[in-house]
Amino acid sequence: MTNESLRHTLEEKQPLLEFRGVDTYYGSLHILKSVDYRVGEGEIVALLGANGAGKTTTMKTILGIVRPRSGQVLFEGKRIDGEQTGRIVEAGIAPVPEGRRVFPRLTVLDNLKMGAWTRKDGQVKQDMDRVYDLFPRLAERKNQQAGTLSGGEQQMLAIGRALMARPRLMIMDEPSMGLSPILTERVFDTVVEINKQGTTIFMVEQNAYMALQVAVRGYVLQTGEVVLADTAPNLLASDMVRKAYLGET
Repeated sequence: MTNESLRHTLEEKQPLLEFRGVDTYYGSLHILKSVDYRVGEGEIVALLGANGAGKTTTMKTILGIVRPRSGQVLFEGKRIDGEQTGRIVEAGIAPVPEGRRVFPRLTVLDNLKMGAWTRKDGQVKQDMDRVYDLFPRLAERKNQQAGTLSGGEQQMLAIGRALMARPRLMIMDEPSMGLSPILTERVFDTVVEINKQGTTIFMVEQNAYMALQVAVRGYVLQTGEVVLADTAPNLLASDMVRKAYLGET
């Protein structure tokens, strides 16, 4: 499919997640400035940008932690920008927060159970097995306190906990932060596998090269404004991305 055909397909299809002219503030500080995003069902979409660009604010806005002053955030065509975080998670959005943020004094097993707190169906055990298939190390350490795990293991647990909510959309904030190159590659391989199993992923990431290797599309955010939006191959070939995020001259 050509890039133009891809754009037309996305425009015709109802996006799973959409930002329409979103402005967010911290007090008088204008963070996101008339931002538009579209994340189609089944996609991996990457959001790139330097520290302070507004990437984490984007994630907080999706979850209702930060409320837009203007504009709309829609999930499955319905506005969620006025909803409480718990309702947004129940609707089918699961976060993998920056810095892993597991419950350190709870066991691996109990952390995973916490991910299923909104579930009312009888398939939690099935999803627990799915997480253990993706991350055999978690199965080995299921009775170990999460705070004693390595950084890579904690990231696996954070992803696994999000999966336990059986989300339609997983939003990931800097999943490779602080990880070695080997673990980073493993995390991105897992992202691809999760997506193949049917979960849409919107991912904030500073490792532009790895993110665009797995994403179908991406956005580049600078000081709260979207300055580039294109397919992943086109962004990888962009002079701006190559200079600013890939270290090329």
